[in-house]
Amino acid sequence: MGLVSELFRRWPGVTRSLHPTHSVCALGPLANELLATHHLSPWACGERSPFGVMGRRKTAILGIGTEYYRSLTQVHAMEELLGDDFSVPRELEEPVRVELVDRAGEVVAYEMARPLSGRVVLKLERLHDFTSPATSTSGSSGHEPLFDYSREGDAAVRSAALRGETLYAPR
Repeated sequence: MGLVSELFRRWPGVTRSLHPTHSVCALGPLANELLATHHLSPWACGERSPFGVMGRRKTAILGIGTEYYRSLTQVHAMEELLGDDFSVPRELEEPVRVELVDRAGEVVAYEMARPLSGRVVLKLERLHDFTSPATSTSGSSGHEPLFDYSREGDAAVRSAALRGETLYAPR
């Protein structure tokens, strides 16, 4: 999100996932593993997405210049990985079907999963209710906000969701 992300996207060698709403950019030895199957998952943050891959690998997310409660997409992985076991229902509307065009110009059919119920709102600031300071921290460096979030944070959010506790609250 923002200038740093845009500069990274333009950096030589950076690749981008083929996803219509939650594309992710990566560079390095795990870039292909992170990005290769994003467009094969109906869930933007599901098992085959970069967010699902990061949850299985030893990763950490570092946010610079933005607060965690504005930009931590990773927390959506659990609601999609748990599927019907997630306590917030999905809308009944038909999935949206789109065509994606990859770097080679090939057209790829894609069907987006139904969104979560519009009767709830994400309250990401509740994350600290489920995680310890070792798995999710926030603060600032000078005047810029900072955060980091680890794989253990995913485990804590999953455990809470299985108990019926989520980051969502009624509207």
